[in-house]
Amino acid sequence: MKLPESWVEARLDIVCQLNPKLGIDERPDDDTEITFVPMAAVDDKLGAITAPETRAYGEVAKGYTSFKDRDVLLAKVTPCLENGKAAIADALKNGLGFGSTEFHVLRPTSAIMPEYLFHFIRQPAFRDRAASAFVGTGGLQRVPSDFLARVKLPLPTLPEQQRIVDVLRQAEEVGTQRSRAQSILGKLAKQRFMEMFGHPAENPNGYESLAFQAFGTLDRGISKHRPRDASHLYDGPYPFIQTGDVSNAGDWITGYTSTYSEAGLAQSRLWPKGTLCITIAANIAKAAILEFDACFPDSVVGFSPHEGIRSEYVLYCLRFYQEYFEHRAPKSAQMNINLDTLRTLRIPKPPEALQIEFARFVREIRLLNNQATIQADRHSGLIREIRAAAFSGELTANWRNQHHAEIATAAQTRDALLRERGAKLAARPPEPALPPPRADAEMTHRHWLLSELSDFQRAVLAGFLAYDGYPLLAEVPDEFDRFRVSEVLGQHLAAFPPPSPNPLRRTLSQLAALGLIAKVSLPRTNPTTLDQEFLTAFRPLRPGEQTRAAEVVTLRRSLGLDANPSDEDTPA
Repeated sequence: MKLPESWVEARLDIVCQLNPKLGIDERPDDDTEITFVPMAAVDDKLGAITAPETRAYGEVAKGYTSFKDRDVLLAKVTPCLENGKAAIADALKNGLGFGSTEFHVLRPTSAIMPEYLFHFIRQPAFRDRAASAFVGTGGLQRVPSDFLARVKLPLPTLPEQQRIVDVLRQAEEVGTQRSRAQSILGKLAKQRFMEMFGHPAENPNGYESLAFQAFGTLDRGISKHRPRDASHLYDGPYPFIQTGDVSNAGDWITGYTSTYSEAGLAQSRLWPKGTLCITIAANIAKAAILEFDACFPDSVVGFSPHEGIRSEYVLYCLRFYQEYFEHRAPKSAQMNINLDTLRTLRIPKPPEALQIEFARFVREIRLLNNQATIQADRHSGLIREIRAAAFSGELTANWRNQHHAEIATAAQTRDALLRERGAKLAARPPEPALPPPRADAEMTHRHWLLSELSDFQRAVLAGFLAYDGYPLLAEVPDEFDRFRVSEVLGQHLAAFPPPSPNPLRRTLSQLAALGLIAKVSLPRTNPTTLDQEFLTAFRPLRPGEQTRAAEVVTLRRSLGLDANPSDEDTPA
């Protein structure tokens, strides 16, 4: 990958101290309070220390990993590394922390910001590469220190690192706020239940209280064949769910990981869509409603409501009773309850109209939650694209064009520091002497526009002009993909990561807005509806075609900036 001229590629052990030891003069008294961070205290979703503890230095001085404020922690063991367990140590008591020996500690030098380093190691591509270097066997595989020492990362100047960190922080804050909103959304149904009915064990509204079996039929799932994992039972057309599918589903079971064959179905039972599934082993009394016909084993109970009973109401009754079941369950290696315990559970029976009202509310929340999930998935994809653009230099290309002097000064300082730490950097060529500035009338506006493009925009423009499939219909996936993966475009974009469709379309639109290519609408008959529709297409400019460059000329003349325009001002 070709980096911008002001960037260098540096090894991690040059820009960081790897797993530094605590110096003798840095050790506090034994009773000094410090921050203690077990592996579980790092949230792999947030990339932050969310549950730190306070310990006395004397308790942790031996047998744990030490670190300081602004160090970057990276889990070295599987599966924590693959899951993204990493964090910046911050606000440590007395500036000192200790934690799991399964952390690598990266202490940034003044050449790199901790936040920039953190975002680099949180990339899926880095985690995949680190996982490929695991040593050890089974569940004790770890990333060795010498792997980190060999890793090279793209290193812009500190001002550009700050710019990248600011953009990534803003993008991730949108995701954080979205997650908070989704968390609140997940609690609304339970709050609404309390407002309408109160806790079912307390029954504050004095509804008639009946045994659970009076609300519908309760039967255990069936899996007669032994052994249960016989291969001929699986890989057929019938969904087969287990306790984990129910526990992780939320209110509705919308997916499955296993299927039964005809032989599997013959020794089981197919439960209809709408069945309320309740676990009675492992995570007991977890419940969710089936969204498709499915089989399940005897560790799951199926509930089918009688007329006048809504499954959504029963589902949330069970949500409140779960603590009760867990308290009563035998404290064995695997907690479980029996079917009789479920059947005799007392549940208030409110009027059907209230149950219908609550069921409607739950389903409305579900629609909102589905939309939130779709948006969250799109945001995750956007974050991946932004990170890829950040570490290739594409994200800050325009910013660099506006900060040449600042970058040049910062690059000299960075390079001097890296050489002091043993980096072998190629000598940076002196800045070429610039020709004397010419009057605008002596330079075509097209040339001026080309000089303002980022490296990626220039490469896309060159690849587009060399492509022969015009006009290029941007809204027809097959035609656009032929351009995206074409050999001629690949040759011009060899220095960049393979572009995904949306950034490539966006770049073409930017080039069209600058008047460097043409963006047109073309009529096309929809093969399904036979209606005529207009699709966006791109093509090169035709000889003598008037473009945005001509508008620039006109605007400059109207402002009196080109008193005596020459023929060279006329756009080609």
